Amino acid sequence: METNSNRQQGLDFEYEIEAMLKENGIPFLSQVDYKDMSSICDIIVATKTKFRPYIIYNLSIKKSLRERYKLSAFEQVGLDSIYWRRSKSYVVTLPGKEAENLIKKIPKKKDLKKTLKGVIYSKDLVNFLIELSGLATPDINDKRIKNFNRKRSNLCS
Repeated sequence: METNSNRQQGLDFEYEIEAMLKENGIPFLSQVDYKDMSSICDIIVATKTKFRPYIIYNLSIKKSLRERYKLSAFEQVGLDSIYWRRSKSYVVTLPGKEAENLIKKIPKKKDLKKTLKGVIYSKDLVNFLIELSGLATPDINDKRIKNFNRKRSNLCS
């Protein structure tokens, strides 16, 4: 059972990740609520080039994984239906045994292999995103987005 203390630690971890992204000028949307999806995505990053269609990266921020990584896989199923498989979901977490176990599970479990692209350690996140080509500010006028947290998002380009 999740306590208020655990929830607050998770929220603090989300704020920490958002601050890292802002400090490095990475554009993102925070707490994205999509139409026709019953869960809210923690952070959405987008890439766009003239050769590739718009790609959405769902960063599911989890300080402690336990079974909560399954929500990230569930989010990817929803995003696949919205973006026609032009989205990728990653779990962003702290290094440790739980993360190592999930990294081992993904290639072996059919459902996870289809839905989660991988696990990114928080300390490696900025480098991972900088290496993506064509980082762009996600489209805030996208009609598929019901709502997002403007104060927590970084809408620079």
